[in-house]
This record gives sequence, C-alpha cells and structure tokens, in this order.
Amino acid sequence: MNDEAGDGDQQRVSFVWLDDSAVSAVERLHRHSVEGLDSRLVKPERRDFFESVLAGRGEIIGAVVPGADADTGVAGGRLVGYGVLLTVLAEGEDAGERIGLGGNQGLAKIAGTGVNPGFRGFGLQRALVRRRIARAGDHGFRHVFATAAPGNTVSWRNLMAEGFAIVDVVLAYGSLERYLLHRPVGGAVRPGPARTWCRADRSDDVRAALSAGLVGPLWRAHPAPSRPELFDIGFVSPPEARP
Repeated sequence: MNDEAGDGDQQRVSFVWLDDSAVSAVERLHRHSVEGLDSRLVKPERRDFFESVLAGRGEIIGAVVPGADADTGVAGGRLVGYGVLLTVLAEGEDAGERIGLGGNQGLAKIAGTGVNPGFRGFGLQRALVRRRIARAGDHGFRHVFATAAPGNTVSWRNLMAEGFAIVDVVLAYGSLERYLLHRPVGGAVRPGPARTWCRADRSDDVRAALSAGLVGPLWRAHPAPSRPELFDIGFVSPPEARP
C-alpha cells in the first residue's frame, strides 16, 4: 500500500473490472498485501467480503500484468493490485450526514486497496483510486468518500493527492479511529493556503480544526528532522465557503 509516486500506467500493467471468478485471487493478494502490517491500521478482510462486493455491493478493479501465477492468476494475467468500489453502503452508514450531504444519496465509497509488495512505488494505489472515482461517476454518483487510519499515512496522503480532504474523525470496527475523507466526483478539492497545521497523529488537534469549520486536504513532512515518520495535515476553509 505504499504507492505514492507516478501514475501506475506502466507499460505492462492493465486495469480491468473483475468478476466473481477472481475472488480467490483477490483474497490471496489481500492477505499478501497486509502481511506484517498492524491490523489496527489496515483491516484484514475475509473472503465473504469480496464475495459480497461482487454479488451486488459494488465492484473491484484489478491491476494485471502478463504472466501466470497459481495464487493470483486472473483472466489476462497475474493480479498485482486491486481496489474496491462500494456502491451499496452498509445499513447505518452515516458518512453522508457527516460529510454534510444530508444523507447517502449519490455517495459511493472508495474502499480497500491492495498492492503486491513487489509493485509498490509505481503509483498503482493512486491509479486504482482514480479509476474508481471515474467509475462512480459513470454510475451517476456525485460524491465519493474513503476512510484511513491516522497512522496509515500512505493511504490518506495518496487520497489527498487525488483530491480528497479530511472532513471528520470517526470510530470504525469498534473503537478504531479513522479519518473520513471526501471529494466530489466531478472535481478534486483545490485547496487555498493552509490556515493551520496539525500533527497527523494528534487526532484531538485534528478534531479541533474540523470543529472550527475547516477541512484538511494538505499534508507536509513534520518539521522535526529527527522524526521522519511524522506528518502534518493542513486545514483550509471549505471550498464553498472560500471567497
């Protein structure tokens, strides 16, 4: 999941929308992509989740390269990345209310993404995000959202790079904090200058900025040279409120 740079459109990679024949390959790639990661930051999924998506809850896009593989083989080659688009949201999901849309009408979710570790660093995660946004638009959705753990800095930085902004901090999977990010399908958030910066790992400070009516579409490396793993989030006035 560490795909920040580039477009992902490498000559040997193609992007295809998968059918239910690819469930086993997606599940195996998912297990491989989350191996060794903190489960509090990246939720391990079961096979039945992917089955439910392809049975009507949404769609899964795959990044495929030529070649055969017993574990992750799909029609056309070997699966090296996938991205879930949820078009039917779970009962009780209140993302639309939290975003300020008044409900979930016209709202789809950019859900889990997995990339083979050997293909990280080529922008596949961002490429998979872009294609799911476009697909949501093809289906008539006007807004998309995603969630990312504060500590999963790669995930939310990639989403910001594709025009998302943090609009809330929510609890998911029991009591795990997640940033809620949103963007209109028709255009990325184009932020003005940051009014304030908060350390990304200090969710109370992030909540305070959000409570002041700001949104967070910007990031930067934290100034402390001894802490390269730290990042700051930049908060701006919401686009509709900006002069």
